[in-house]
Amino acid sequence: MYLYRLLGLVVLLFSAAAQAEIVSVPLTYTSHPAKDLVDENGKSLSVIEAKKLWRQTQDLSHLNPKETDIWKNTIGKSLTPELDDLAIDKEETFSYIDKVISPIGSFRFVVNETKRKGAKRNFNIWLSKDSRSILLRKNLLRKLGYIVPKIQHRQQVRIQFKGMATLKGFLEDLETSTFADSNRWKVEVDEQKYILVLQDVLILGSNTKIYNLAMGLLGSETIKHRRVLNSLSLAYALVDVRESVDGLTWHMGRVDNKVFILDIISGDAFSTTYYDAKWMYERLKKLTDKDYQEIVDYAYLPKSVGMLLKEKLMSRFNSLVSIFGKNDNEKLVINPEVTDSSGELVGGRLTQDNWQGHASRYSFDDTESPLSKSEMVAYFKSKFYSGIIQNLVSYVNEKLLYETDIQEAAIEKAVEAQKEQFIKLLETGKFERIPFSAWAIPTAKGHIAASRDIITGSYLGTDNMIQIADSLEFIGEVGAFVGTLGLPTEYQVYATGNARFSRAYTHVKSIKSIKKALKEPYRNIIVPYMKRKKARSLVGMIDDLRSEEFSQLEGEERTARVEEIFNELDEVMAMGDSLIISNNLILAGSLNGGVQVPFPNTDKINAELVLQLNTRKVNIWRLHITRSGENTFQIYKSRANAMGYGGGIQASALIPIVSLNLDRQSGEIQTAFHSLEFNNQDDTKTMIRNLSKLRQVLVENSVELMQADQKPFFINHQFKEQVNSYRNLTHQKLGLKLKDRLKVSHPEGYDVEFLIRSTGMRKGTNYIQVGYDVLNAALDQAFENEDISFTNTESGNPGDSFYGSSFSRQTMTEVPDLEEKSEIPFENYAQVKSQWKGWSANRSKLLEIKRDIDTKYGRDVFSDEMFYDTDEINLYTVNVILSLYASGIDYLVRYDHQKLMNLVERELIMPWPKNMSHYYWKGKRRINMYRRKRDLLIKRISQAHYELSANYRKLLSHERQSKNITFLVDTLEAVLPFKVFSQLVGGDDHFYLKGTINGFRVGRENGEESIESHAIGEFGSEFSAGIADTLRKAIKISQGELGAHWFLRRL
Repeated sequence: MYLYRLLGLVVLLFSAAAQAEIVSVPLTYTSHPAKDLVDENGKSLSVIEAKKLWRQTQDLSHLNPKETDIWKNTIGKSLTPELDDLAIDKEETFSYIDKVISPIGSFRFVVNETKRKGAKRNFNIWLSKDSRSILLRKNLLRKLGYIVPKIQHRQQVRIQFKGMATLKGFLEDLETSTFADSNRWKVEVDEQKYILVLQDVLILGSNTKIYNLAMGLLGSETIKHRRVLNSLSLAYALVDVRESVDGLTWHMGRVDNKVFILDIISGDAFSTTYYDAKWMYERLKKLTDKDYQEIVDYAYLPKSVGMLLKEKLMSRFNSLVSIFGKNDNEKLVINPEVTDSSGELVGGRLTQDNWQGHASRYSFDDTESPLSKSEMVAYFKSKFYSGIIQNLVSYVNEKLLYETDIQEAAIEKAVEAQKEQFIKLLETGKFERIPFSAWAIPTAKGHIAASRDIITGSYLGTDNMIQIADSLEFIGEVGAFVGTLGLPTEYQVYATGNARFSRAYTHVKSIKSIKKALKEPYRNIIVPYMKRKKARSLVGMIDDLRSEEFSQLEGEERTARVEEIFNELDEVMAMGDSLIISNNLILAGSLNGGVQVPFPNTDKINAELVLQLNTRKVNIWRLHITRSGENTFQIYKSRANAMGYGGGIQASALIPIVSLNLDRQSGEIQTAFHSLEFNNQDDTKTMIRNLSKLRQVLVENSVELMQADQKPFFINHQFKEQVNSYRNLTHQKLGLKLKDRLKVSHPEGYDVEFLIRSTGMRKGTNYIQVGYDVLNAALDQAFENEDISFTNTESGNPGDSFYGSSFSRQTMTEVPDLEEKSEIPFENYAQVKSQWKGWSANRSKLLEIKRDIDTKYGRDVFSDEMFYDTDEINLYTVNVILSLYASGIDYLVRYDHQKLMNLVERELIMPWPKNMSHYYWKGKRRINMYRRKRDLLIKRISQAHYELSANYRKLLSHERQSKNITFLVDTLEAVLPFKVFSQLVGGDDHFYLKGTINGFRVGRENGEESIESHAIGEFGSEFSAGIADTLRKAIKISQGELGAHWFLRRL
C-alpha cells in the first residue's frame, strides 16, 4: 500500500538525518563494553569479563583503558611552549612543494626548510578558519594524559614559490578550500622573489610515529570500540570551536530519546557508550581553573577572546554535570557576565570581530531583531498607514456606495410614534406611554474593504512568524432590521437577519524586516492586479521556453538558460509567499438587547451593557497558492460548510470593560491538495506544461490541468467546536474544545481516518487592543459626526500583540478508526502542550518560565547554561510538549482501578487561585468549595477510567473512548505530581517530553537559532509526534492547511 510505504520512508529519512555527524551516547548500559579495559591491577579484561564485572558492580566507568603510546594515566600536567618546539629557524624561508588533500574547510600544503644544516625536513602547514580548535584539542588532550605530536603555532611564515603563476594559483586554491578571503592569512607578497608571507598558521611534522588525535578526525576503523578513543567524543565536543568564540554556546549536547547527543566533526565514527562517557567526565572533572587557563593560553588567542572562551569551556563542562555527575557541587564557578578592561569584552560579549595578526574572526555581526528601535518605528508607521487606508476606504464606501441608514430609519419611527402620542394627548387629554411594538425595514449594503497589515504569528492558515498582508474584499449584503418602540429610553432591543456574499483577495508575504516591508508598493493592495501581473510573468517564461533560440541550446548552455528563466519565478512568488482567494456566503441572524446609564454630571459618557444571541450558516470556497520551497508550489482548494450559534454579554464605558462570549459551530471542511514541482532537468514540454498549470491557477482559479495529470490528496474534516472567551480590559482568556474526524485520502485511493479531540485554555495580556479602544473612543468624541476608527489586526493570540504575553495548555488525542486486522500501523496517541508566548522577554523572565517548568516536571528540562547567551528574546515562544504513546495509554487504562483511585485520592491537587477562599457561606452553612469540586473531579476520573476498563471498553463507541482518554490524560497530567502521572502511564518508556524556545535573541550572532531542552523519556512509536504530524511530513502539507487553521480556532 503506497501511503504506508511512504510513511515508512519518511520515518526512515528522518531517522537517518538525525544520525548525520552526531554522536549518540546511550544513557543506559548497552551490553557492549569497551575492548581495552584493565582492572585495578592493570590486567586486561576481555569483553566477557567486563560484562561479568558489570553484573556484579552495575558500573564500568571506573575502569581505565590500557596504557599505550597515545595515552598514559596522568591528569593535569602543565603545558609549555617547548612541548611543540619544532626547532625551526626564526628566519626560515620555506620552499613550497605542493598542496595535499585536506578536510573540507581547511588547506594543507607541504614545505621544505632551507636554512637547516644537513638534511632538510618537510613540514605540513595548516590553514583554516577554525585552526584554534586544533590547538584547543591538543592542549585538552595533553591535560587528560594523551600524547599528541607537536603542533607549532607560528605568527608568520615565509614561503618561496617557483614563480608568480604558482603563487597566484596557491592563493586561489587557498580561498577555494577554506571558503574565505586569502587576505585573512596573506601579509605580504614579494613579486620579485616570489615570496609569500602568511600569518597565523599551524606547522606540523610531515611524519609522526603516532596518530595525531588533535586533528579531531577519527574513523570507526581506528576507534575499534576502544575506550581510550571512543570517550574522546566528550573531549572533542567540549572544545569544538568552529571559528566564532562569541557564537560558541555556553552548554554542550542535549538529551534526546534517552541518548546524549553531541554534534562534532567525524561524529558518526564514534560508538561511545555511557560508561565511556562517564569515564571521560570523571577525568574532565579533575581539571581545575588553572588547567582551563593553560588550555586557552596556549591556543594563542587575543586576551579578551581567551577570557571569554575560558568561561565558556568551564560552563560547557558544567552542562555535563546534570547528565553524568552526582550533584551541582561538581560544577565549576563561572562568570557569564565576564568583562575585560579594554572594552573588547563586555558582559560576556565580544565587541569587535577582527584582531590584527589573526586569520580567524572570533565574533560575527549580530542577527538584527525584528523589534529593534528602527523596526519598532516602522511597526507603528505601518499601523498608522493601515488606519489611514482603512478610513479612506470607509469614506469611499460612505460617499460612493450604498448602505441602508438604519439610524435614520429608527429616528423616523420614533418621531412617528411621538407624533401619534401627542395627537392622542390632544384628543383625550391623557398622556399615554408609547405601547411596545416592533417595526422592520429591508437593508442592503455594498462596499469594499482594503488593508495592509503587519501581523505577527500565524494568519489565515500560513505558518510565518511575521508577515505583511495585503487584502482587498468586495462585499454585498441584503437583509432586514427589526427595531422596537415603547421601551424606556435607556433600553434597546433589536434583531437583524442578513445574507452576505463577499470575494476576498489576500497576499501574505513572509518578512524579516518591517522597514523593508514599508517600501512595498501600495498598488499591491489591489491583489487582482498583482495576480494578473504574476500571470504575465509566467507567459513570458513560457514564451522564452518556446523560442527558437532556446530550442537550439544544448548541454550546459541549455541548463544555464533554464536557470535564468526559472529565476523569474521569484517575480511570481517569493519563498513563503501566499495568495488566497475566497468566496464567502454567510446567512446570519442576531437578537440584541442593551441598557445605557449616563454617568453623573455628564451627558457624553454612558455605561452600557449589551447582550447578544446569534446564529449563522457559513459557506466558504477558498483557493490558497503558496511557494513552499525553492522549486515547489502548493495549491489548496477548499470548501467549508458550518452551522454556528452563540451569545455574548459586554459592559463598556467609552471602551469595552468586560465581555463574555460563547460560540458553538459544527460542519465539514474539504481540501484538495496539489503540489507542483519545477525541475530544470525536465524536458521543455514538461516545463511548459507545469508553467501553464500555475498560470491557469492564477488566471482562472482553476486546477483543471493539474488534476488531469495528477489527482490531489483530499483532507476532510467533520468537526464540532466550542469556544468560550472572556475579556477584562487587558486580560483575555479563551477556552477551546474540538472534536474533529479527519480523513486523508491518497490519490491512489487509500484512506486514513482518525478522530482528533482537543481541549485547552489560553490566558494572556493584550495591551494594544485597549490602546486601540481608547484611541477610537477619543476619535469618536472628537469627531461625533464622522466615522473615523482604527482596527487592530492580529493573529488572535495576546502573545503576538505589542508587549503582550500569553500562556496556553492544550491536550490533544488521536484515535485511529481501524477495522479488525487492519494493516494500518497507526495507534492511539495523546499530547499535552504547554506554551508561553510573548512580544519580548529578558533572561529573568525566561528563568521564571524555566522554574515553572522545573517545578511542574520535577527536574531541569532546560539547564541554566542554555540561557547564558540570552539577554533578551523577541517574539518568543516557549513550548513544552509531552507525547504519550499507545503503550502508555494502554498502561493507564489497564492500571488497577482501585489502586489508581487510591493514588488519585492521595495525590490530587486542585488548581486554585491563591487569593480565593476554599469556603463560601450558604445561609448559615459553611461549604468547602475546594473539597466539593475535588470530590466531583475524582468521581469523573473514576467513571472515565472504569468505562475504559476491559469489561466495558468493547461496548464503548469510538467517540466515547476518545472522550474518556482525552479527559483522563488532560486531567491527570494537570492535577497530579508528574512523578505520579509518570507512574500511571508506565514510566518514561512510554512518553517523550521536550521543550523548545524560539524567537530572535537580541545582540547575538546566532540570534535566530532555537534553544532545545533535554528530553525526558523516549519515542514510544515510530510515529513520534502522532498521526497528523506523520501524515503532514509524508505528504508535505503545511500544518495550517492540514489543521484547517484558516477556519478552525487555535490556541
